[in-house]
Amino acid sequence: MQRPGLSCSVFLGLIFAAWSFPAASLELSLEDVQVPGGEFRFQVKGSEPLDALPIRSQDEHVQLGSTPHYRVFADLNEIKFATRGGYFRYELYAEPKPSSPGQPTRFVVVGDSVGSFFAQMVEVEFQISGDAVEYGKIALPIFCLESPRYLEYPPWAEPEEVELPGSRKEIPVRLKNLLTKLPVSITSIRQSSEQDIWKTQLRLRDSDQFREFEINPASVADGVLVFEVVPNSRAFTRVLFPRTRKRQLETVTAYLDYSTPWGVPQSLEIVLPVRFVPWPPLLFIAVALGTIAGSFVPVLVGRRDRSQWLRALAASLLIGIVVELVAMLLVGKLDSEVRILGFKLDPFELIPATLIGFSMGLLGFRSYDFVRKILPAPVEKPD
Repeated sequence: MQRPGLSCSVFLGLIFAAWSFPAASLELSLEDVQVPGGEFRFQVKGSEPLDALPIRSQDEHVQLGSTPHYRVFADLNEIKFATRGGYFRYELYAEPKPSSPGQPTRFVVVGDSVGSFFAQMVEVEFQISGDAVEYGKIALPIFCLESPRYLEYPPWAEPEEVELPGSRKEIPVRLKNLLTKLPVSITSIRQSSEQDIWKTQLRLRDSDQFREFEINPASVADGVLVFEVVPNSRAFTRVLFPRTRKRQLETVTAYLDYSTPWGVPQSLEIVLPVRFVPWPPLLFIAVALGTIAGSFVPVLVGRRDRSQWLRALAASLLIGIVVELVAMLLVGKLDSEVRILGFKLDPFELIPATLIGFSMGLLGFRSYDFVRKILPAPVEKPD
């Protein structure tokens, strides 16, 4: 006859055994990813069993992968770049589905890159094993230490013209995100220290105070940033006394620091070509002053009657203004050149404009005669 105490002992032993042997631990591995230009390699560095997951699948920053018996999560907010080791650190979590064996587990995964490719979101294949081995996919961002530049601006085809003196000009900057699945964050602006002939800054269009902003995947930020250029007196001196015969170009430079979420920071140099030009009315004032100076020369050397000086000056001044206008049209619109007395002159600079006026002033009465020929003669009234 069986004793009741024996059955009770067996039952308690089974309960004790269930408590003594925990559910099978989970193991995880991720496949390396091949992309055009390179490869990203994953390696699980450690794991830790948990009583419960610290994240929720509904959170926006959580990625989910699934197999018949398990779910795998990635917390994108926990992705870190280790600058010293040159690798990326991920935190992934796995849990069994209801009625499946296993315990929630946290995995530390590191990734490193080979080659050169854009940061991007990819489907990563994984293998998870508990009582059985299963396979699935999860979307993860991958990065590259030698990534090509993924933020660009279209270079200026022509220099931006800034009028002198005392002009202030805002020049919009167009930025393009080359990534198709990740946004780009503009994190800071570094201004150029070379500001000897102007005061310039790259800033937000609507604020002098910088704030971080994002450019959506495959999108353009047009005019969010502007170059503000304010030339000083040295710029005016450079226009008045150019160092070369060619129209001088200056460059304004600034640097943008940018990054993808969780990615490696990069820097973009923005170079703006600038040409400082005189305020257009100043050019005609220079023509007038040159004409006056040129008209005095024939009088002083005795080749012009002083009584006719004023009329000759008026004719010379009119011709000088017409020549300046035509020269500006030829050089600015038709990409031609202007030569007077054998010299190539740029009508958009002060000294050449003055020389145009001076040359017309030297013509004196010949300019007056030319004007008299093209104007209709007055009609005399009969007595």
